[in-house]
Amino acid sequence: MLVWDIDDVFNSLTMEIAGILGVKLPSTEPWYPNPASFMLAQGIKQETYIDCLDNFRRVGFLDLEPKNEVLQWFVLHGHEYANFALTSTPIEFFANSASWVLRHFSPWIEGIGFTPSRRDTDPPGVQYLTKSQYLQRFRKPYLLIDDSLENTANIDHALGAGIQFPTPWNSAGNVNEFLGKINEII
Repeated sequence: MLVWDIDDVFNSLTMEIAGILGVKLPSTEPWYPNPASFMLAQGIKQETYIDCLDNFRRVGFLDLEPKNEVLQWFVLHGHEYANFALTSTPIEFFANSASWVLRHFSPWIEGIGFTPSRRDTDPPGVQYLTKSQYLQRFRKPYLLIDDSLENTANIDHALGAGIQFPTPWNSAGNVNEFLGKINEII
């Protein structure tokens, strides 16, 4: 089973947020473990980043286009695998994420799950706090495809593996080359 992150794998959410905040993308070989680390390293305050992200999820997220390379990979190869989407998003915005995935990837995605990006308004008793915890419930091998190094590194390697998806803020490589290697890995 392929487990796909949504934000920055299926779409370019962080690129949109960078544009709104006026952040220039690195032109040399950058490396940041996740989008938040990248934004904070550019001098953006965490509260400003989170507020911008939440506002965009509220009013602009559903208008995001899927990454063309990823969509084309699904058109050619999506039917060859069991595919699941797993995102970390605030509880308030999970319905938007699920709707967006179903609009663009429904022929190939068998299910959608999330772990909450914590907010003060969250109710108590959230079951899964990390993608690693969520994935432990799967009883078959999986490959997690995620832009966050923390998410790919913290999974239970007895059940699955993780590979980092290329983004402008990490050094994971070229998107088309990466997608071409999925068939080799599985």
